[in-house]
Amino acid sequence: MKKYIALSLITLLCACSEKDVRPFEDKSHIAFCKMFTDTTVQSFFFFKEDEIEQLVEVKIIGPTPTEDLNFSIVVDEKVTDCPKALYDMPESYTFSAGQIVDTFYVKMRNSPEMGDKAYTIAFDLKDSENLSSPGIIWGRNVITISDIAEKPEWWTLLLDSEGNYVKNSVESLYLGKYSRKKYELFMEVTGVADLTGMSSGVIRNLSIKFKRYLAAQDPKIFDEDNKEEMTVTVIGN
Repeated sequence: MKKYIALSLITLLCACSEKDVRPFEDKSHIAFCKMFTDTTVQSFFFFKEDEIEQLVEVKIIGPTPTEDLNFSIVVDEKVTDCPKALYDMPESYTFSAGQIVDTFYVKMRNSPEMGDKAYTIAFDLKDSENLSSPGIIWGRNVITISDIAEKPEWWTLLLDSEGNYVKNSVESLYLGKYSRKKYELFMEVTGVADLTGMSSGVIRNLSIKFKRYLAAQDPKIFDEDNKEEMTVTVIGN
């Protein structure tokens, strides 16, 4: 079954206003729903499939189209290092009539090289007959793809309002310090790869299940990345 992966923060990024793109007098404008600096990081490590389709959202700046409009995409060959055999991206797509936001998909395929290397795909919106690109800031999208266990956002240190790093609850209350080995074992033991949106009670139960697994191992599992015996921080048995 194919996985359709929504880009993070879509709702927030799509809320930008017309002032975020340069004005055009003769055409409607089409833009990505995220700035080009907000690179989408994707990994086959989290999926059983060797082929996934990455959802990309675009929006219309200006009047809602009353008819289907074609728009064009061009891959930046100078930035893109992903082999063409590992992704499919048609040169043109259709923005549906009556929509303010529409989607298209970039198909990506796994390869043995992705276990050690993250590939980059960079692509731009082109001016077309009825739609104009807003320029590089909102007119470029960047995806990196690998088969590497990237540290997930829900297990990542957060920034407070003053720009200081603070521990999130997954690290401080449940699973402790991150390592790829711990993450792989956690997924193997619990069958869960993503804790996003889960309640604290569910996360605690999963963490205790993993804690019991670690406690039952003889000899104990050594975490090479953290240079210590693998442990979790959740309280209780």
